[in-house]
Amino acid sequence: MGCVPSSQSKRPKSDNRQMSAEQGSQRQGRPNDKRSNQTPQHPERHDNHEPKQTPGQQERFNNREPKQAPQHLGRFDNHEPKQAPHHLGRFDNKGPEPTPQHQGRFDNKGPEPIEEENIDAFENGAQAGATASRGASFESITNICSQPPQVEDMQVIGNENSIFMIEPFKYNPSQPDRAPNPINVGNGYDDRWDENHLHMPCSPKYVDAYSQEEKDRFLRVTLPKMCDLVLTLEAVCPQAPPLLRIGSNRSVTMSQKQAASLLACSFFCLFPNSSNRKQSQDADNYQNPNFDRLYANGPPQKMEKLKCILNYFRRVTEKMPNGVITFQRYMLPSRSYPSWRDSSIDLGDLHLTTSKKIEEVQNTLQADFANKYIGGGVLGSGCVQEEIRFSICPEMLVSLLVCEVMEDNECIFLIGCEQYSSYRGYAHSFQFDGDYKDTTPKDKWGRKWCHLVAMDAIYFQNPSTQYNMKAIDRELIKAYTSFRPLGKGPNYEFGITTGNWGCGAFNGDKQLKAIIQWMAASVAGRPLIYAAFGDKKLIETFYEIYAILKNQRATVAQLYDYLYQYSQRSRQLTLFEYILEKIHENSKL
Repeated sequence: MGCVPSSQSKRPKSDNRQMSAEQGSQRQGRPNDKRSNQTPQHPERHDNHEPKQTPGQQERFNNREPKQAPQHLGRFDNHEPKQAPHHLGRFDNKGPEPTPQHQGRFDNKGPEPIEEENIDAFENGAQAGATASRGASFESITNICSQPPQVEDMQVIGNENSIFMIEPFKYNPSQPDRAPNPINVGNGYDDRWDENHLHMPCSPKYVDAYSQEEKDRFLRVTLPKMCDLVLTLEAVCPQAPPLLRIGSNRSVTMSQKQAASLLACSFFCLFPNSSNRKQSQDADNYQNPNFDRLYANGPPQKMEKLKCILNYFRRVTEKMPNGVITFQRYMLPSRSYPSWRDSSIDLGDLHLTTSKKIEEVQNTLQADFANKYIGGGVLGSGCVQEEIRFSICPEMLVSLLVCEVMEDNECIFLIGCEQYSSYRGYAHSFQFDGDYKDTTPKDKWGRKWCHLVAMDAIYFQNPSTQYNMKAIDRELIKAYTSFRPLGKGPNYEFGITTGNWGCGAFNGDKQLKAIIQWMAASVAGRPLIYAAFGDKKLIETFYEIYAILKNQRATVAQLYDYLYQYSQRSRQLTLFEYILEKIHENSKL
């Protein structure tokens, strides 16, 4: 994406969603956390339980599960019946929902799992001497943009799709304690209770049902350490954040203090329900941002994620950070889809490594192996790549509030989010490992030089269907949408760090996903760092293909033709074996 705000990005729409088998939880269905001590017997939208086959599952384009007719369902009503409170909200979790009746787009079976990677490599670490690093120079990629990318001053951004919740702010390293001011400060709260803005706990349309005394007593007595963040929400966020809807090319930029206030409301489960029927129907397109499912019984890693989030609140209540973060939705218009079979673009530079995690590679666009509902199972039982990243960088959780489900030609950029916690382990072995001081430099908006792109892969109930060209084309478009720079030059075309996207519980073939991402990055004109998470064999074979094709100045079209030929035959050879065989055959002609 580059660091540019959405003033540079105008693109017209699509679908998919992820989860993790490991945790016994599942992300692609809708939330269905039952509050009991038993392991849920069916997949949840935001947790990552093992995929289970359900009868009567529907195509992706019909993946709404039938609901029992409720009397007053909230947007994410997903818990056992409770006594009707006096303040049902947008995310009130009430009556039970039936087992999801949806499926993967190309499988016609079963709900999708949460994305995960090579768990053994994370839990056990790479064996001594097993690390590998091949291909283009690591430094040549990370040094393309070694300083925070240059961006225009906030006050000159006139695009109506670049929304600022703060007054024009310019970060000055010589004044590191200067903080951005919210807009409308001193003019009172500007309530916007409609389908295009976040429904705020401080809205008169939501809180008029309670007296101020009741509200104050609940917050101050229950959780006194964080209540000020909630009680000052009206002043900190004088207007509601806009929603980043399907098909929009918009961004929202806010201060870290505004993010902290919004997350405190999520912690207290205060976000309300939509106020009219139309909005309630749209509610299924969003995550539940309230933390109630995180507090429910579950595996030990739930507690570890909560430790990370509590560490964040400890930090921001001790000393509020004064930086800025941006969430940007991008949709690639169909007119910009590459013609893969005709592309004469040379295959790009590639660096392969087993020794680094994606979040450890600075000065690059970092891939988030996302659920199409951003954040996946982070507030449930999920604990793989996306959930871990959102736990150690909790400001990313704000995206759950404002981002609608992603379509096939959409991605979401998260810019400037700070890391607050260290961790060890992965999935079942994940543990909070203490405080983390993030010293990443800031751009002139005050955002950390940390650019993350959320990109969701297809879940394949039947792994063989991923070699269908329709599935390959979808993954190519998703990867290209995520990798395409939104401008020219090093401030936009810096390198990308990715890895085994859509593998693990999503049943993706690592070799196929590696080739797809290399092709997409090549057309996008950006070098790629591939972090293989301890898989030395993958690195060595991929490098062999890379070295030969780069030496031959092979094009994207040639590699696409290999994929097409491979899709038409029985797969007795792996994809890498087949490509090497075809290369050697062609060299004899």
